[in-house]
Amino acid sequence: MEKYITQNGIKYELKGEQYYPMLEIAEQREHKIGKYGLLHLDFIKKHRRGTYILYVQMVPSQ
Repeated sequence: MEKYITQNGIKYELKGEQYYPMLEIAEQREHKIGKYGLLHLDFIKKHRRGTYILYVQMVPSQ
């Protein structure tokens, strides 16, 4: 059996007796949140402290 195969434009790698897809994750782009997004962020920072802390932990730092 071949180590690598390609079917339907997807590359597969043989591990043991089964082929697994070799998937790649596209690079994530940074998006601007705009005026109302900034207003909402300011609101949750002031009034929903727990939500704000969770949001800050989820967003990767630059």
